[in-house]
Amino acid sequence: MAIILERGRREYASKYDRGEEVFYAKGAAILLKREALEKTGLFDSDIFMYFDAADLCWRIHLSDYKVLFVPNSIVYHASDLTASEMLQKKRLYFYARNHILMLLKNYSLENAFKAVAVSFLYETRNMALLLARRKPLTSAAILKGLLWNLLHLKRTWVKRQEVQHCVRVVPDEEIKKRMLKP
Repeated sequence: MAIILERGRREYASKYDRGEEVFYAKGAAILLKREALEKTGLFDSDIFMYFDAADLCWRIHLSDYKVLFVPNSIVYHASDLTASEMLQKKRLYFYARNHILMLLKNYSLENAFKAVAVSFLYETRNMALLLARRKPLTSAAILKGLLWNLLHLKRTWVKRQEVQHCVRVVPDEEIKKRMLKP
């Protein structure tokens, strides 16, 4: 499973007063080099909401560019505004769908299988909890997100081949170190 944590969310800004490498930057607050985008491609049009920036930054890391946190930059962003206006069912659908899609595209095959298996277990647990709370339609939204990946596996495989053969120069072991960097 990919560990995607938002740095500094609901924390004091003074805690993050030095520039350093991070795994991903929010899409609303990212400035990218043209050469990096030419190598990695733009945002994936299939990933709307949730994991769009993480997917792009993952590909940037795979191509051996860095994603840097710059503390003196200021960005105003109404975080989660789109998500707050959406039904919980839609949010859970996009979350499950995009998370699996991102894992399938960016991890090596062996690690993709492991990460997707863990994610399926996690999402299955979430579906069971929602069913226990008598929210079958919300639970079904997660299932629909997971099934989307099965139904679009051929399209995802094409994207994966491009990432693995045209973008990747850094192995997963190095990527995992960057993901887990505090």
